[in-house]
Parts: sequence; C-alpha cells; structure tokens
Amino acid sequence: MKRVAMHDAKANLSRYVSNCKPGETMIFCNRNEPVAELRSLSRKPKLTPRLGAI
Repeated sequence: MKRVAMHDAKANLSRYVSNCKPGETMIFCNRNEPVAELRSLSRKPKLTPRLGAI
C-alpha cells in the first residue's frame, strides 16, 4: 500500500494509474489524512469458445 499526497496525485495521476500493479492499493492523502483509495482491477483472461466443447 502506497500513500500519495493529493498535490502529487493531481500532477501525476496517469503515472500512478499506469504503475498500479494487480492487487496493489494506493491511498491518497490530503494533509496526511486519507481521503481516497485507488485499487487496480484484476484482469480476467478472455475466454475463447472451444469448438466441439460440451
């Protein structure tokens, strides 16, 4: 879990989103008080239909 200041989050939000790994949580703080949480979504592999499968 990483803690990020709101000022830094405003300036670098796209960087934080792209660096967020599966299962990782980032806490955004305003004056050292937690105000928001960013969690990555788990990516489920796309299922391809198998021919002949019952």
